[in-house]
Order: sequence, then C-alpha cells, then structure tokens
Amino acid sequence: TDGVRAGLFKLQYLTEVPLVGPTMARASSDHPNTEGHRLLHETVRRLIDHMLRDMVAETRRRAQEANPTSADEVRNLSTPLVGFSAETTLDFSNLRGFLFEHMYQHPDVTSAAEEGAGVVAGLYRRFVRNPKHLPGDWQPPREVDDAHNARCIADFIAGMTDRFADRQHKALGGEEVLIK
Repeated sequence: TDGVRAGLFKLQYLTEVPLVGPTMARASSDHPNTEGHRLLHETVRRLIDHMLRDMVAETRRRAQEANPTSADEVRNLSTPLVGFSAETTLDFSNLRGFLFEHMYQHPDVTSAAEEGAGVVAGLYRRFVRNPKHLPGDWQPPREVDDAHNARCIADFIAGMTDRFADRQHKALGGEEVLIK
C-alpha cells in the first residue's frame, strides 16, 4: 500500500505479480464496485489471511512429518518447524523482486535514504566532537572510553524519529533536509 500511496507505482502494476494479482482479481470480482485504495486494502486483508492459513497448514505438515516430542527436538531440527509452503515462498520472492524494482530502488526512495544517511552521519560526527550536545541522560560519563561513547551516541540516534533527527541536525548547524 505504501508504494501506491506514495505514487511510486500504480495499483494496476500489481495485477501482474503472482499471488497479488489473482488475489486482487478475486477481491474485485467479489466486490465489483470497489476501486483504488479500498480494493488495495481488501487485497491486503486477503493476502494476510492467505499467509496465515498457509503458514498454519505448512507448520502442521512439518510438525506431522518431523513428529517432535520435545522442545529440544524442535530446536535440533535441520529446517524450521514454522514457515510458509514452497509455493507461497516463491510467490513472496516474486513480490520482493517487484517491490525492489518498483519501490525500494525507486529514485525518490533512494534519494530520501541517502539524505537520511547524511543526516545520521552528520549527527554522529557532531555528537562525537561534542557529546555535550546530547541530552543529559544520554551523555556518557567522562571516564568512559571512546567505544562506550560511540555506543551511547549510536543508541541515542537510533531512537530518533526521522523528523526529530532532521530537527536536531538543523539545530546543530546542519542543513535542513526534511526527511520524508
């Protein structure tokens, strides 16, 4: 839904994707007057239902085949006990391929990711140079080594929202980026 809402690809492109296309066609057939975002949400609801049903069925099949009698036997299995069927796994692989091509590697997305990486790197450099810019409870004690200091800074930055990171970056003299 994110890719369609962001305008990275049209809803119709999904009709060519295995699993998604047939699910969307069934949703459209069952609800002929449903279009756009409502059709997409119904398709997603059905995909989640399919995923859950497939995982339960495949897990039951694997459990019957392996017939473990203890938690240790489950941990020692050569393959996971819980998972999707081979067909659904292939369908997800095809969906991932579609999403990488049309969404994750879209110029708008990669550009925003590069901007975000620049903000994070800039914040990290500024906090390393002057840890006093960190809020009091995040400032490392004076007697700690550089590795501990770096860990405190990284943990603080990791907890930031995109908007907060952008505001902090600007407040510390960096250029405002407005991460989307």
